[in-house]
Amino acid sequence: MAQEPSAQGPQGDPYDVDVLALLRSIPVKRLIIGCAAALAALYIADLAFIHLRADRFDTVTVIRFYAESLKGNRVDFQPGDSTDVRCVNALFPHFGSPPCWYLRRHREVRIDM
Repeated sequence: MAQEPSAQGPQGDPYDVDVLALLRSIPVKRLIIGCAAALAALYIADLAFIHLRADRFDTVTVIRFYAESLKGNRVDFQPGDSTDVRCVNALFPHFGSPPCWYLRRHREVRIDM
């Protein structure tokens, strides 16, 4: 039983894209340069946005825990002091300060002894 040709003609589905063939057609060197340029542009835009903001810096309280290894693969945790760490309200670290979004998610610091 022969199948009838589709109404779309010989082109087939216009949304059927071979992604691997598309990636093979783009040289890897251009892809790497494009990604590096996009990352550099994002960093520069983040830095420019920080210079325009009035509240560049913030402080986050970080709690330290001292971890001491014991016998039998056990670990004894001793609470340490808490310190206020200066952070920058940005996507990337700037001015020698970590970004605040990272410090807010990592408030507890483990120090192995």
